[in-house]
Amino acid sequence: MHELRSPGGDPWSAAQTHGSLARYLLEETHEVLAELEREPIRTSELVDEFGDLLFQLVIHARIGMEEAEPWTLDSVARSLNNKMYRRNPHVFGPEREDLSIEEITARWDRIKLQEKPRRSLGEGIPLTLPALQRAFKIAARAEAEGRTEELRELLSQVAPHDSDGARLMTIAIAAARRDDDPESALRTLVSRLEAELLRD
Repeated sequence: MHELRSPGGDPWSAAQTHGSLARYLLEETHEVLAELEREPIRTSELVDEFGDLLFQLVIHARIGMEEAEPWTLDSVARSLNNKMYRRNPHVFGPEREDLSIEEITARWDRIKLQEKPRRSLGEGIPLTLPALQRAFKIAARAEAEGRTEELRELLSQVAPHDSDGARLMTIAIAAARRDDDPESALRTLVSRLEAELLRD
């Protein structure tokens, strides 16, 4: 990547910015998802798509080296490493603890909330997420905080119960209770339907 962005290297790579690369990051992420949801998973294709996604991280990090406050791929790895230590005290604390997945998840959420306090259930959830996935994330937070009934009450106040939006939000709330991502479920179902339609 240093060579690609250096003088005499690749003009396309040298011209990129964080902003110009945003669409590729989204596209490559979706291509990885498509391979992950394929049955059976095609290992070589999955590895290839993860390589394309890794390229995005590498080029962003190379651009980061050129900024007023430079950062590198090592900066990203150190930040992740520190986060894993902070949020997994059952493994990295003074003594290992034998916790259930539910207890680990609840503790992770508590620690994250201490690190990044939020004023609302939706704060910090990207607006660019597909709407059903965003609804699920909000519903999952409500479930984790014991605020699901509050969310249901608010839903009944702001949307007619028979509207498509209200029905979809109700599905997201039910899915959050089961911890079953409706966006992935719908994407998988649509892929199966497409496969069947292609046979006709």
